[in-house]
Amino acid sequence: EQLLAIKGQAEDLMVEVAKLKDLVRVQGERLQDMSNWSTQLQDFAITKKLNLNEKFRVQPLRRNPSRRPVLEAPLQKSQLQKVVKSVDKQKPR
Repeated sequence: EQLLAIKGQAEDLMVEVAKLKDLVRVQGERLQDMSNWSTQLQDFAITKKLNLNEKFRVQPLRRNPSRRPVLEAPLQKSQLQKVVKSVDKQKPR
């Protein structure tokens, strides 16, 4: 009987361990989501504020902001054609 009781306790403990492992995994995922979330939320908020289309998301800030404009406004059709033409003209490297 004692052995059965010990076996039962061991099984209960195994279940507890499994629950804790699951909890740790969930918390880890949540932390990861939070670290992504803080940057994604800002981008989304700015995108929404400026009323840009989903296609033209606000670029996350880069380390060297002078290299590239942070905001990409929707291009006019004529501008878009110019861009496409200039890209076509470029020689492959």
